[in-house]
Amino acid sequence: MAANAKRQASQGRGEVIDITALRPMKNNARKHNDYNVNLIQESVKELGPARSGVIDENGQILAGHGTLEALKKAGIKKIRVIDGNKDEWIVVRRNGLTEKEKERLSLYDNRTAEFATWDGDILSVIANRNRELLAGLWSEEEIERIASGWAPIDEKETDPENYRDSFILRIEGVESKHRDKLVSQINELMKKEGYEYECEAF
Repeated sequence: MAANAKRQASQGRGEVIDITALRPMKNNARKHNDYNVNLIQESVKELGPARSGVIDENGQILAGHGTLEALKKAGIKKIRVIDGNKDEWIVVRRNGLTEKEKERLSLYDNRTAEFATWDGDILSVIANRNRELLAGLWSEEEIERIASGWAPIDEKETDPENYRDSFILRIEGVESKHRDKLVSQINELMKKEGYEYECEAF
């Protein structure tokens, strides 16, 4: 009994492989910009890897493309692979986190997901090839628009009010005596282009 439990525990530890053995899905329709990847990287450096990914039997990434990019940038060389199936949920247990770290990890996990966007060209190809793949993820009307080249946008992105309080422009390497003038010039340009946002120097 004890030997069997020990063997099951050992099997649960999975297989350790080199991170370079993984490859992205060719037609991944989710795009991860530099800010998105860098934010995930910062979370990895601060709290260690947290979000798991999904791969197929050939090492192709099915879920976790942004995380993979960030892990490579953070210098992670090895990953642990655990075999699973559709009847079980594999959960990573993190021990030793402080209450602050637990909250930070949860906030990082949700915040980083907000900065990924859709690749309209790839989605259009998928919709025209086999629109059943999009069924249940978008409405029939949206799928028709996607097939015509429309890129779906998160609901919050269509309402400028949702961005009014969250727009951040980070300026580095500028002396404080020049900063206010630069911010003023940026605001003038944004107003000229029709944006309602306003930058503040702090």
